[in-house]
This record gives sequence, structure tokens and C-alpha cells, in this order.
Amino acid sequence: MKNKNDKTLKVILEIRSMRVNDLRSQRNHADKKMNEKALLVGNTQNHLAKLQNDCINNEQSFLSDLVKPDSVKVGSLVEFIKIQQHGVLQLTNAKKDIEIAQDSFLEARQELAESEIRLRQVEKKLVGIEEVIKKNLWK
Repeated sequence: MKNKNDKTLKVILEIRSMRVNDLRSQRNHADKKMNEKALLVGNTQNHLAKLQNDCINNEQSFLSDLVKPDSVKVGSLVEFIKIQQHGVLQLTNAKKDIEIAQDSFLEARQELAESEIRLRQVEKKLVGIEEVIKKNLWK
């Protein structure tokens, strides 16, 4: 009877160990995914800041050319407005990209939290079975 119980518990222990290892792998994957999303958010925010600086620099240089009395023409003003509109469009798109990246980061963080909970649950079961095997509670 003892050998049968030992074998059964060892099989259960092995199954639980595999389950724990699988969930640890899933948690590590979720952690890696969350870190990648956090990096994406940072890169997207840096891109927005660079775009803002580029737009400001382009507008300033164009305005400095417009200030010269000999170069003020309607075509120049129209071109300046087009540059401004293009810059606004780029900034709007960059802000949308940041929102998308932040949303995906939040989803990844939620996924990580859920995998942590599942992992803790199966680790508790594994520890319980290990305790049963150590103490031979069926004696």
C-alpha cells in the first residue's frame, strides 16, 4: 500500500512540478512582453519629443526666412502653413502611437499580474504535495 501511495504521490508531484515550470515560463514570457511594451512606450515618447523639436526648429528657420523683407511672398506663407499642418499631423499621429503603446503596456502588465496569481496557486499546491511526501502523512 505504501509503495502505491508513494508512486501516486510522486507522479502527482511530477505533474505539479511540470505545471509550475510551465506557469513560470508563462510568467517570464509575460514579464518580457511587459518590459518590451514599456520600452516601446519610452521610445514612442522620445520620438514625440524629437518630432516636437524638429517641428519647432523647422518653423523657426522658416519664420526667420519670412522675416526678411525681400522674401515675404504669398507662396512662402502658404508653404509655411503646409509645414505647420504637416508637423501637427505628425505630432497627432505620434500621440496616438503613444496611447496605443500605453494601452498595450497596461494589457501586458495585467497579463503578468494574472500569471503571477496562477503561478502562486500552483506553487502552493506543489509545496503541499512535497510536504505530504516528506511527512508520509498516509502512515
